[in-house]
Amino acid sequence: DVKSPLFQIDKTIQSSLQSQTMDIKVGQYKGQNVSVWELLTSRYLCEADKERQDLLMKYKSGAITIQKLMAELVLLVEKLEEKRSSSNVAQHFSEGDTDKEKHSFLQSVEVEVTAGHLKGQKSSLWQFLNSSYITAEKRNELLIKYESGALTLEQLVQSVLAIMAEAEKTVINGSDGASVGESGKAGAVIQSLSHFSTFFSIGEFQGPSVSLWDILHSKTISRAERDNMLKKYLLTIEEVIAVLSKFFPSSKGQSAEQYGQTASFLKSVTVQVAIGEFKVEGKAHSLWELLHSKYITQEKRNKLIEKFESKTLTWEEIFQIIVTIIKETEERGRQLKFKGLRKQVSASELLQSQIIDQDTLIDLTLGKKTLAEVTEMDSVRRYLEGTSCIAGVLVTSKTDPSKKEKMSIYTAMLKGILRPGTALVLLEAQAATGFVIDPIKNIKLSVDEAAASGVIGQELHSKLLSAEKAVTGYNDPSTSQKISLFQAMQKELIVQHHGIRLLEAQIATGGIIDPVHSHRVPVEVAYKRGYFDEEMNKILDDPTDDTKGFFDPNTHENLTYMQLLQRCVQDPDTGLFMLGVSTK
Repeated sequence: DVKSPLFQIDKTIQSSLQSQTMDIKVGQYKGQNVSVWELLTSRYLCEADKERQDLLMKYKSGAITIQKLMAELVLLVEKLEEKRSSSNVAQHFSEGDTDKEKHSFLQSVEVEVTAGHLKGQKSSLWQFLNSSYITAEKRNELLIKYESGALTLEQLVQSVLAIMAEAEKTVINGSDGASVGESGKAGAVIQSLSHFSTFFSIGEFQGPSVSLWDILHSKTISRAERDNMLKKYLLTIEEVIAVLSKFFPSSKGQSAEQYGQTASFLKSVTVQVAIGEFKVEGKAHSLWELLHSKYITQEKRNKLIEKFESKTLTWEEIFQIIVTIIKETEERGRQLKFKGLRKQVSASELLQSQIIDQDTLIDLTLGKKTLAEVTEMDSVRRYLEGTSCIAGVLVTSKTDPSKKEKMSIYTAMLKGILRPGTALVLLEAQAATGFVIDPIKNIKLSVDEAAASGVIGQELHSKLLSAEKAVTGYNDPSTSQKISLFQAMQKELIVQHHGIRLLEAQIATGGIIDPVHSHRVPVEVAYKRGYFDEEMNKILDDPTDDTKGFFDPNTHENLTYMQLLQRCVQDPDTGLFMLGVSTK
């Protein structure tokens, strides 16, 4: 039923249910570790479809947790098993019983294979009866004998196992009666063909992925044809698929048919890739999907497919070529460098810091985008360069009162326009957010450079070097490793109220600075790397007079850096934010 909650689950919820596993103590899954999703979607719960849907709806709506859902499923399974075991076996096959009831009972009977390549595997008797080992005629014959009492349940099980064992012995005998290989090879052939799936767009197998073993044992393939193809299996799987496809002809032209065969095969081959955007543990991807990823250009994709169709390349070789291309692309991502606050930053680091996405990284490595183009993206520039701090002051010109004169913070202090304490705090904020600013020349300078060029005086040099550590990093005395401003506050390497003032200035000008990688990071990344926490976030969200560390020289108010920044005006020539100061 497409209206069932099972058909209305989004991928996020489905992934969550697939990741949660549970141990079942009874029934078909006894002793197995199965995912919640597998149990919910199994035929095993068909008899309790209403209860299953109710549980799923409650979980989807948030009425119950995943733990509660798992507990309820365990109870449901136990209830079903108790119901089955309390019924008399004979009653399940009385004259008035339906096929569904027969199915349910045989589904509950667990059988373990004792010989052959499936030795040790467990499944329900119903599943083995409906496997490719047993023909429809033989299955009906066994069920009739069982229902009439001619076979006991134990004898039915033994008959099924005997048929499966016999099938393994004769499965790859040629028409001349000679075995293609020993029984060990026969088992390997059966296992390989059972595990290898492909797709057909027409015929009885239209739609779902189906194993080659099931196709070979379908009503479309005769015994003689099957034996001949199994003998040919000693060639390649690709050739077997090509032969099988002739039994399910396409109404389309030859070229479309050939394309369909190739696409079907490449979709059926799934592999795991542990690098790049496909680096998701345990997740498999088809070769077709990899070929159509952003790592592979259309020209390269066409060449690989052409070589595969001409048998110049095997699918294994194509897979290795794709992996090599992905590795080379990722390596180029590490080699592509952006200008950071104090050192270069790789494109791969920006990806890990959630500043660029995978598509942008691939576009960079393929040359579809340049470093300059990506740097100019607002979302990237903010973290590489930051936004403007309070760069300087504007005062009324003495020679022309209608104009404003632009000057640096230090110059304003020397001229008595700013108090020394106010000037120091503003300069510390500049140093802690990246650079000391010369607003006249519109240049950014390190503290040492600013001191050497006279943008600041030597009397402030030492104090501003201390503030600059918020950018370059503090030294952890216990590990000798570089740590951030917030981590230094935690270790009491910097006074709390002083650290809060500098941290708030960083956030107001683009984000918290990662001194290890030399760029700013989004808040979520700062949390993960230990550069920020919820308690500090609350302090900065609800500032008090104790945390308002900046002084407005016009109103004499204590403000946060953001509040003072909002009172600045932007210089139309440089784009820098300047604080207007009244000299009256």
